[in-house]
Order: sequence, then structure tokens, then C-alpha cells
Amino acid sequence: MLVVPSRRARRAVGRAELGLLPIDNAIAGTIREGYDVLAEYELDLLAEITWRMDHRLLGVAGATLAGLREIDSHPVVLAECGRFLGSLTDVRRVPVPDTGVAARDVAAEGNPARGAIASADAAQRYGLIELANTIADHPDNFTRFILFRAPDALGRRPSSSRPKTSAFARPRSRSRSPTRPARSAAASRCSARTG
Repeated sequence: MLVVPSRRARRAVGRAELGLLPIDNAIAGTIREGYDVLAEYELDLLAEITWRMDHRLLGVAGATLAGLREIDSHPVVLAECGRFLGSLTDVRRVPVPDTGVAARDVAAEGNPARGAIASADAAQRYGLIELANTIADHPDNFTRFILFRAPDALGRRPSSSRPKTSAFARPRSRSRSPTRPARSAAASRCSARTG
């Protein structure tokens, strides 16, 4: 399974048998790179998944919270853990393509002054210890993902006859619900076609 949008993974999107595309986060908001991938590739969207994010600060054996000088993670994850990271002194935040890369690189270097924000699974996979758990700014930290498959993964080309709809809206004013008229019109058209 491919988790997007790390740069390396993004190049493989058009051939992915299955992939997860993060698009929204309860704390960090819209994940622009996810929507960029949706606009760039014609993908079969299979499901929408909402996943609770449980971030942990990981380090190599012998590392301590007080001894860290660098913490690596995905930029969205660094934003999700902003208050916790702000409580640490003299620690540099280093954005990397994804949390798995952060954990892998910290384990490979073996430097006790370097940590990673990643999952408990990443800690187990790379032999890291947990220095702090549940470090996101909000306990209700969820990310919405799209489960997708690329049409080319199964050796077929996308059909031009299959319907595909994308809508981008920008309100002119900050009324209570600026997109309600557009949503209502779209819903009416969809129910007229299917009804």
C-alpha cells in the first residue's frame, strides 16, 4: 500500500494498486498536497477513512527528552504537535517526507540527540523507544484519508465515459454559508440524474 504524498510515493501514484491519500486534518486543516494529487491524477476513489492520529516522540536507546536537539517528522505532524514542541528548549524541528522516514532515519543514525514523531508501530519496527506519548495539541486529532487505486495498476486505462466531478469554490463574501447555493444546485443535478 502506498501512503501519499511523500515525494517518492507521489511519483508512483499513477501505478498504485492501493494507496492512502491524506486530505484533511482536524488540527492542521486541509492537506493541500492531497488535493493536488487528486487534481493531477485520475484515480479510482474507493473509500474515505477517518483515522485517529496518535503521535509519539521516539528516540534511540539512551535518548532523553532533555537531551534532544532535533525532532524530525512530517510538516503536518509537526504542526499538530506545536504546543508540545514549543515546550521543549533548544530543539530544532526538521520536516521530512513522512513519519516513517523520520523514524527510520533516526534509528539508522543512532544519535540520542535526534528524535522522531511517529507511531508506536514505527517505534517497534525500527527499534526505537518512546520518550513521550499522546503529544498532539488536541486529543481529538483525526486525519481524513482517501483510499484509491490507479486505473493503470490493473492494466487498464481510465475510461473517458466514466463521470468525474470536481468542484472548487471561493466565496465572494463571508456569509453564513457561502457554498450552500452551489451545494444545493449540485445535489439537485445529481439526484435528477440518478432518480
